[in-house]
Amino acid sequence: MKIAFSAKHKKIFQQMGIQTIYLFGSQANNTAHSLSDVDLGIVLQEPEKHRASTMDIYLKLYDIFTDVLPKDYLKRRFQLRAHEFDIVFLQFTPIKLQFEAIKNKKVLYETDKIKRLDYEEYVIKRYCDLQFIFQLDEQAILARI
Repeated sequence: MKIAFSAKHKKIFQQMGIQTIYLFGSQANNTAHSLSDVDLGIVLQEPEKHRASTMDIYLKLYDIFTDVLPKDYLKRRFQLRAHEFDIVFLQFTPIKLQFEAIKNKKVLYETDKIKRLDYEEYVIKRYCDLQFIFQLDEQAILARI
């Protein structure tokens, strides 16, 4: 799926404090099918500053994404009465989801490549630090089955 933003959109992203926008999930790793939605991961420059205003940012992003997503995709999703896309503020999600989002992603927008890579490095390190705990959880669940 091709998604491109205009200079006007990029200026709005900058004003909103958005550092990076990722496409992730099946649309990013080319495993999408006719019922697949679009997963968009948002990384904010100052997440704590915007924690209380994510709904405002979400609504602005929703308008922009409905402008840039392919119209045939949006029409098909509307006919299925399915939501069109997921907007996820990654820094407010569990580290597992952040890791999955950056593992197979397409970068749609970034203000600074170094800052994006710093964020990705942080997520990978944090995920690796917690990998042992994730494995213990999985083993405990499997033991109960």
